[in-house]
Amino acid sequence: MTRLINSIGNIVSEFDVAVLDQYGVLHNGVSAYEGAAQAVDQLSPAGKHVVILSNSGKRSDFNRRRVEEMGFRLNPSVIVETSGEAAWRDLHTGRSGFPTPVCLFPIESQVGDARNWATDSDRIRIVTSLNKASALLLMGIPPDGTGGNVQKILAQSRPAELPLICINPDRTATSGDGLTLAPGVLADQYAAGGGTVIWYGKPHRTVFDRVRQRFADIPAGRFLMVGDSLTHDIMGGKSAGFATCFVRAGIHSPSFQSVNACQDVHERIESLCGELQMPHPDYSLDRLR
Repeated sequence: MTRLINSIGNIVSEFDVAVLDQYGVLHNGVSAYEGAAQAVDQLSPAGKHVVILSNSGKRSDFNRRRVEEMGFRLNPSVIVETSGEAAWRDLHTGRSGFPTPVCLFPIESQVGDARNWATDSDRIRIVTSLNKASALLLMGIPPDGTGGNVQKILAQSRPAELPLICINPDRTATSGDGLTLAPGVLADQYAAGGGTVIWYGKPHRTVFDRVRQRFADIPAGRFLMVGDSLTHDIMGGKSAGFATCFVRAGIHSPSFQSVNACQDVHERIESLCGELQMPHPDYSLDRLR
């Protein structure tokens, strides 16, 4: 049974590397969660390595700055790794298998995101014509949402057999206004229509293996994945052999509204894991603190 805890400090002796999700654990996309910055501050002095592992399509440096702007004091030893950084690294070094330069047609939430992401690489080009593209780059949900122009792009790309590189596999994201759709929804649509999708981020093993490689002398069981998504953070952490801690204040928060008794919390976790066919997290707390 999942062990319910009040604070990450309750289990600090049981792990050496804390792997923290960003959205839904540290902040909601607009502001930091109460107590989260203080919880992160406790870890390094306690001798713990800290990794922020995010499904953000943006680069790692961008996310470090964003987290710090929300009031987190990240010392230089804190590692920030994003799915966007992992994809950039593979494309820039040629490990992706695409011929270079690789020409990418972007689907982005704001015009310019893709060009900023491609900075520092002479092997990645952002193009504005599908005819010149080697692949689609899915970074975010465009202003018109999941319909309109984006559906035309997906429909035109399938017959051309353009692969879609999804660098944010989340289906749902937290925001200041609640929950919103995330890019993984569009990638699922593309795959369902017969298109090829190349995934970067949790729950896929590549990003977890990257974290393991940084601390190769530490057993997998001494890593703790702290996340709010059962399907991304908890499943990914479990598949990598990490201990897992489920934060209930993130994308699954509607399932825990007005639930206070420990037995009721256990029943909700049990129900969610059953619906999603997920292994149970090792630990759970209402929010990171």
